[in-house]
Amino acid sequence: SDEMGLGKTIQTISFLYSLYKDGHSKGPFLVSAPLSTVINWEREFEFWAPDFYVVTYVGDKESRQVIRDHELSYDQGAVRGGPKACRMKSGCQVKFHVLLTSYELICIDQATLGSIDWSVLVVDEAHRLKNNQSKFFRILTSYPLAYRLLLTGTPLQNNLEELFHLLNFMTPEKFTEMGLFLSEFADIGKEDQIKNEDTWGFKGKVSLEKGAFRWYGQGAYMGLVADAGPTETITFTGWKLKDSGLGNQKNVLTGFTYNTGDWQFGPNFLW
Repeated sequence: SDEMGLGKTIQTISFLYSLYKDGHSKGPFLVSAPLSTVINWEREFEFWAPDFYVVTYVGDKESRQVIRDHELSYDQGAVRGGPKACRMKSGCQVKFHVLLTSYELICIDQATLGSIDWSVLVVDEAHRLKNNQSKFFRILTSYPLAYRLLLTGTPLQNNLEELFHLLNFMTPEKFTEMGLFLSEFADIGKEDQIKNEDTWGFKGKVSLEKGAFRWYGQGAYMGLVADAGPTETITFTGWKLKDSGLGNQKNVLTGFTYNTGDWQFGPNFLW
């Protein structure tokens, strides 16, 4: 969402809480956010998801050591004691539902946090991942993550490379070659060209709208307006589905198929 104040935090907490309460996933969920916003996340989790056991993993070395010793697992000695972060022993039961932490500690305490199998990763202010050469990007890709949800209220500044890096982080098996992506979409200037399946393709003559973005929810829409200069203005907008489509919208968010009763996780999301 290229806007601030749209309720991304509360929607995300409600989404994770619904997965837990409906029995689709017990976690653990990892939320990485700027240090200045961690306390806000903690407050909103307490209000909107009161059944969650939330661990706020911040502080100096001594504080984090106490958290590792007492808050990460029910098993005694799950993480070796000491000021240095160490791997959690395999097979140990995780004690919490949600762990809140900062970008910096994702990197600094990779040994501990990267040894946990995370059901869902949430990255707040996800434009931090717009460069795949950043330490944060490289380390996060090494974490065991089943699903990824990126939140950003900051536009991509008309840069297709930044867009590719975000898509590559979410779905690396589908977005593998930046050169191909840029060559396919760099000259798009009108909305009808995005939907033109005969002209524009991505891995096999499919439109940008149906090809590159069809994995990210029915409310995702991409429009490009030509600028006077050599670059394009990229705008993401969204709309509420009609009443007849609300069931589909819920299916996209939960991955639940009502006609069969079978549960499946949906794709990763960029909100």
